[in-house]
Amino acid sequence: SRSQHPPRVHSRSWPQLEVQRRMADDIRMLLQRALPPQCPVLALWSVEGRDEQLAFDTCCHLISAACASARCAEHDAALFGGPGSQPDLQPTVDALRALEALLEMCPAAGPSILGSLGELNGVCQFLAGRAPGLMLRPSGSSDEVDSGLVAADALRLPVLILARCAGVRCLQGESLMELFGWDLAAACAAIAATLMLPVRTSPLASVQSLEVPAAALMRALSEFASPTSVAELVQRAGIEDTGQCSIQQLASWQTGLRQLLALCIIQFQLVPLTTRAFPEVQSRNRVCADLLSALNVAVAHPRLVGTSRLLGRHLAAHAPCFTHGLLGPFIRTLLSECTVGQKDAGSKARALRKHLRTLRWLLYFAPELRDPLQPLCCEWVLRALGIRLAACAETTACALLAAVAAGILPASVVGALEGLGPKMRGGLEIAVAREMSRVPLPTEVVQRLAAVSLLPAGSRQWSDEGDGLSEYEEDGDGGVDRDSGLESAAVLGSADEALLEGCQQGSLLGGLLVAMGACEWPVLDALPGSPGLHGSATALLILAPPEFRCAMDGSLCRSPCRSPAGALFERRTVEAWLRHVSCCPISGVPMSAQELVDDIAMSQAIAAWIYSTAAHL
Repeated sequence: SRSQHPPRVHSRSWPQLEVQRRMADDIRMLLQRALPPQCPVLALWSVEGRDEQLAFDTCCHLISAACASARCAEHDAALFGGPGSQPDLQPTVDALRALEALLEMCPAAGPSILGSLGELNGVCQFLAGRAPGLMLRPSGSSDEVDSGLVAADALRLPVLILARCAGVRCLQGESLMELFGWDLAAACAAIAATLMLPVRTSPLASVQSLEVPAAALMRALSEFASPTSVAELVQRAGIEDTGQCSIQQLASWQTGLRQLLALCIIQFQLVPLTTRAFPEVQSRNRVCADLLSALNVAVAHPRLVGTSRLLGRHLAAHAPCFTHGLLGPFIRTLLSECTVGQKDAGSKARALRKHLRTLRWLLYFAPELRDPLQPLCCEWVLRALGIRLAACAETTACALLAAVAAGILPASVVGALEGLGPKMRGGLEIAVAREMSRVPLPTEVVQRLAAVSLLPAGSRQWSDEGDGLSEYEEDGDGGVDRDSGLESAAVLGSADEALLEGCQQGSLLGGLLVAMGACEWPVLDALPGSPGLHGSATALLILAPPEFRCAMDGSLCRSPCRSPAGALFERRTVEAWLRHVSCCPISGVPMSAQELVDDIAMSQAIAAWIYSTAAHL
């Protein structure tokens, strides 16, 4: 009879119970490391006896343990450590790791301890001041690798705890900057650390559980250089009356923040990390829009020419993952959603035009990106000409100018243009003329457009004077990011003008620019106050000497290596370049990854400089 009538058991009860038991065992081990042996909750913790009250009491004990360990670590470092010594972050990280695991297992405890999270502010400030230095330090020995992983956990765990308690919506640019003491580099390092976690194996976290907070962090990335951040930095610098600051000064400070954002995207490898953290195309497409918005903030202005050149060289090194891993599927999906009749086709078309203008800024500043983007740009303009798009002339003009800026105008595109009707052809010419006033184009691109009769008489090239940028801004998606309201007052300096002239004269249409030459470190716009006022990580990125930086993208080397010609590279960057181009990016001489030699002396010099500099910040 038992075989005829088996007991009715819920199909999910046994797997769920097994997962809960394993998680409880892991949490019990974490609690034993994080809490003192005499703590009363250790004896009460078990799977069968677990309830919300026990979870709440345990969370409160863990918060107290994290605060106490942070105070002890800072006191011990000040009392017993030498100049530049780093405190032991492991006890504090153990307490936060146990707290995050407990909140993952008992989500109901998150809102109940929200009022107690204010006690963690001091812990977050302590970790933000110490952990980024460990993440920037060269990772030579196994101990240094372990300390880098601990530092990544120290930056990632406060963000995840905040998301589990207050919800993912709280992960905005202003809240993250406040969490890390308005240290922009520390906030970007926290985003990188969160993106790194799906790559590392962990019994308490999965890709699915981290995709939502990671996507929210990518949305916050473009908010780090907002006017709110400028106002907060002005107040932290002791300038009480912002009315005394001129528009030019405020614009210069915001330009400095946008330059720093570009350097952080390079330093913490956010583009390749995004590709690895989101293996599914659908989730990657959602994040790609936020990443391109951050790139627009970092490059969409002529004052950003120096850091944009570095960012373009960095993206050229990671060209396969940036072009075919991120851009290709995303723009292809966005083009299909812009078709007339689709839901929100107009808003999708505006977003597509903004992203294509961001690519044109990158192509203008970084000729190295033109060859990898040529096949994709050709595909996009052919798709745009072959389907009925919302705001068809404007969207097609953006796609066409992106292809021409990439140095490609094949016969198939010319034939499709010649087959357009008079009405569509006239609308496209007007749209091309409007687009030329938004984003700069090299002279040879203008000549190519004139060769196919797409430039009507009287059309003008882009200018930075700010008097014509809003003339055609009917949909608010222009080339220069005008959300800040400060860009029109920016004035080009002599160094910026020289770099812009170099971009125009050194451009290469139709052909891979493999010999880039050594990068030139740009002159950054000053932020209000001293460098140490903006956090240790930001100060380290700004103050690092040029001899410690990668010759390809200017990042502070964590794994320094030398080419046969003696050029210094960050190993992750140059190896990514050598996977698709088998020559030295500086000289163009054939080279393989096996010829790279680790520079141990340089690694030690960088570590010593970080220790000594961090001690005086």
